[in-house]
Parts: sequence; structure tokens; C-alpha cells
Amino acid sequence: MPTIRPVFTPLTINTSGQLTSSTFGDDDSLQTKVISGGANFSYRGMQSNTGEYEAYDVSVSGNQIVLKSGYTTSKDTMFSTTLSGDKLTGQVILSSLTGLELYGNTQTLTFNGLTTDTNKGITFTIYGNIKGNANQGTWILEDNNSSTAASFGVDTSTSNPINFYRELWVSNMGLGLAHQIRSKDGGGIYFTDDDSNRVDTYHKNIYYSGSASKSLLSEKQHVNRANTQYWSNLINNILLGTYQYNDDDYTAPLRLSGIIDDVNVTKQWSLPEAFYARDEKNTIIGIDNGVLLNAAIATIQTQQTQIDQLNGHALEMEARIHKLEMQNNGYAWC
Repeated sequence: MPTIRPVFTPLTINTSGQLTSSTFGDDDSLQTKVISGGANFSYRGMQSNTGEYEAYDVSVSGNQIVLKSGYTTSKDTMFSTTLSGDKLTGQVILSSLTGLELYGNTQTLTFNGLTTDTNKGITFTIYGNIKGNANQGTWILEDNNSSTAASFGVDTSTSNPINFYRELWVSNMGLGLAHQIRSKDGGGIYFTDDDSNRVDTYHKNIYYSGSASKSLLSEKQHVNRANTQYWSNLINNILLGTYQYNDDDYTAPLRLSGIIDDVNVTKQWSLPEAFYARDEKNTIIGIDNGVLLNAAIATIQTQQTQIDQLNGHALEMEARIHKLEMQNNGYAWC
């Protein structure tokens, strides 16, 4: 088959001083226009299986460069179709006045790293989101001395963490570098779920100057007076043990508490289930010290009732003994 060569039209200059050069081919056509202070470059596709013909326009003026991509719905041999509206699929504007602007579903700003890198770098999407390229592990923010302020793991394996190397504040709440959680306005710190309901927290040792429990009646339901004798009996069924934790060293103090036997089939340590603490999955995690403390209060109240009764019996016995002594001494008892 003979080679189809592109057709060049004569270079023209009109009365306004505009210079136009065009090239037409079976597959595509090109045109350049140069006018005072600017230039336009256009590409138009001449082949399509979808009814949409590729089209690109570039314009250069005194303060900006505009690149447009889109399509025409017919062969635009006269370069007369303007790429706008739904025919415009992407646009880049580089301006000395407004900076860099990207429009369109496929527009991104990509940094590919060093020439020796393979698939590294990051990409800014059309909405300003940051995506790590295939082999990029982290995205790092540094000051002008190359000291890292923050690093963000962007690897697909999610093995690289997000690290902040300065104090971090979110409104009133802050994370300090000196192992601190801070409240800027001095307000309380709450651990809650999405509905602002309080949730459990898990710790090792807790050091505090005071504590308060969730004790408002308005926060409770199904409230009944407790059977103090029942809780007192449960307290008396606790078998106390002394021990050290597995991760304690030889300098650790001897510890004392009830023990939940999660080792032996035939339990060697007795602790009523009412004192078990469970997590959100109902797994036993330790002793509920709040219940234990209030059961101890119930025991004190029960013992105080018993003491009062014994004191009453003792006073009654003393009165009887005194009466007998008076009678034996010849005094009439009135």
C-alpha cells in the first residue's frame, strides 16, 4: 500500500499579523497560530470508533500557559470547535498570577523521586489527596534544616506508621513529647464511643490524687437496695494470695489480692464471679475493683449492724448484772 503523507498547507499571515501553520493527515491534524504576545497549538484526531475524536489545545500568553484535553463529536478539520463544557475532560493552568490549577478527572501532580528510583514518589490527586506510588513507603514533612516534623506511612502493606515529632494539638487536646496527654483549657478528659458513652480503659498501674465513679442516679436504671449480707458473704469467700507478676524483677514489692485461676482445671484459688472484670467481648481480664470496694463497704455495714446488736446485748447483760447486785445488797429494785 502507498504511504499516506500528511498534507501541509501554506504558512499564512493575515492582516492582523496572525501567523498560521496547519498540517492535515488521515489520523490527526495539527495547527499552530502565533499572534502578538501569544501562541496557540491545536491537535485534532481524525479517527474514532466511539463518535468522539481526541482534541487538545495549548495556549501561551504573557502570564499563563493553558493546556486542555477533550474531544469533538465530528472531525474538526477547521479547528473551530472550542473545548469547553462536557467536551472538556481536563485542564491545566500555569499562571504567574494564580499559580498552578488542575481540573478534570485524570489530572494529578506526581513526584517520581530520583532517576534511580523505581515506582517511588507521591501523587497529589485532583482533590488534593496524597497517594504513595507503588514502592513509596513514607511521606515526610521536614523543616528547612531537614529535621523531620512528621512522617506518614503511605505503603500499601500499612507497615509504616504515622509519626509526629513535635507536640500535637487537636483543639483543646494535646499529646506532649514528655509522655503527656494535655487539656489546654483544663477541662476533663473523656474516653467515649461515637455516641459519647463512656468506655472502658485498660492500664497497668494508676497513680492519682482522687477519683470519682459514675454515681449519678440519672445515669442508672433498675436501681434496688443492695443485700449487704449477700455481698459480705461473697467477700468472705475470696481466697487472698501474695505474688509477683511475671514481668516483675526481684526488686518489685510483694503484691496481695484475690486471684482468678485461669490455669488449673480444679481451681486452687477462689474468687466469686461477681468480682470478675470483662472486656467488650466478655473475656475475663481481671478483678473489678469498683465492685470489690463496694462489696467491702457492704461488709463493713453488715459488721457494724452486728456490732450494734452485740453492743445492745452487752448493755442488756450489764443492766441485768447490776440489778442482781443491787438485790443481793438488800436494795429493792423498782
